[in-house]
Amino acid sequence: MKVGAAEILRHLSSLGRLPSTVSDKALLDCFVRQRDEQAFAALVARHGPMVLRVCRRVLANADDAEDVVQAVFLVLARKAGTIRRRDSLPSWLHGVAHRLALKARATIHRRQRLELRPGVANPATQLADPLANVSAREILTILDAELARLPAKYRGPLVLCCLEGRTLQEAAQQLGGSTGSVKGHLERGRRRLHARLLRRGVSLGAALAAAHFAGEPSAAMPTALATAVVRNGLLFVSQKEVVGISTAAAILAHGALKEMLMSKLKVVTAVFLAICVAVFAVSTWGRPAKAQGQPPQTVDDKRRGSDPKPGEPPSAANRPAPTGSENGRVSALVTLNGEHSKIIQEKLVRVTRADDWEALWNEHKYGSENSDKVNGGAEMLEVDFRQLMAITVFEGIGVQCRGYTADSTIESDDRITIRIKKLSYSVVGDPIVSEAWGIFVLPKSNKEVIVEVDVRSTNAEPAKWKEWKKFPALSEKP
Repeated sequence: MKVGAAEILRHLSSLGRLPSTVSDKALLDCFVRQRDEQAFAALVARHGPMVLRVCRRVLANADDAEDVVQAVFLVLARKAGTIRRRDSLPSWLHGVAHRLALKARATIHRRQRLELRPGVANPATQLADPLANVSAREILTILDAELARLPAKYRGPLVLCCLEGRTLQEAAQQLGGSTGSVKGHLERGRRRLHARLLRRGVSLGAALAAAHFAGEPSAAMPTALATAVVRNGLLFVSQKEVVGISTAAAILAHGALKEMLMSKLKVVTAVFLAICVAVFAVSTWGRPAKAQGQPPQTVDDKRRGSDPKPGEPPSAANRPAPTGSENGRVSALVTLNGEHSKIIQEKLVRVTRADDWEALWNEHKYGSENSDKVNGGAEMLEVDFRQLMAITVFEGIGVQCRGYTADSTIESDDRITIRIKKLSYSVVGDPIVSEAWGIFVLPKSNKEVIVEVDVRSTNAEPAKWKEWKKFPALSEKP
């Protein structure tokens, strides 16, 4: 007789904490080979509480946090066989949970901006007090961001011992290593994490205390949620219809799976190109050189063609590119962007005054809240705001983004539309946390300005423009 997910979780809960003698790697291997329901339920019961707390620290709404938990374990069910280091499952789950929670938060913020009453939350679904305090939530957000930046070999022991409350022996058994090696990684990880947190004005002790008071490390996952996670995960991996899952969780899970696939394809493509370059280099090695006095014609020479004779107009290849407006399109005069800023909340601003520009630049470069990678000594760009204006985009904390660049600027009789694209990059392994930004300097205008962003899922799809921010027309004349 097959035992259901609810019965398994009820039995595991009655035992208190799961026996630590069974490693995560053994449970994953059992699930991958046999689609064993008990193995998957054991992993959910063991690491579900940590995943839920990570999601709650990023998202203020309980239902949104549970949607992300569902998505994380849907991804685990489908990708369990592709996890290279199965003994580092806590590190993998923490990274996926943090990345998907940040994406969910960005989606929620965009949806709220489009609603008539943005930011109005349902009080019945708000979390209880510990994270209602803004400073505590910021500390926990910084803790998760810095944990995500650590190598997996350090993050795994930190997640188990500091966030899940495991002993050193339990962590060693779950990670499949010796107590000495896990202890060494834990100590070095603590030192690295402490140094990173200090650069952001937070001590490791304060961050761990905030995590403790926000939720008991050993607290069990709600039974109803855990049962749904196990049931849906098993249906999802069997390619069967998943019942009772929210649209948001399904979208997050499918989006994460698509990103992982694209990352793998990019790696395969890079390896293939490297092989092609190596083969070409070997095949051309030893070929005789051109005769002396007749240097080979370069690509630039072919593109430029011969120089025009005196009195003749330059060829089309030598003519300078047209400037100004053509078919209603104009280009931004200056575009600045980057992947790190000390502005960690989403912020889109139109700047038309020099003092506002200086204040924003100082907040971006010298703020105390975020990345030590931002060069606080960078010289501020000089802008003549008598003739120019700046549209600034700060994404806040996100992942896998190198900044924003202008695709096109379209001007009509009553408005200017700036279309911007996210400069994304994919990596194999842990996600890279970023605070991406873009600054676009344009001729000053009193017209309405609309910022549109490309929201397509992959570069293979056509651009899909969605309004991000609308700035009303200026009352003053440029």
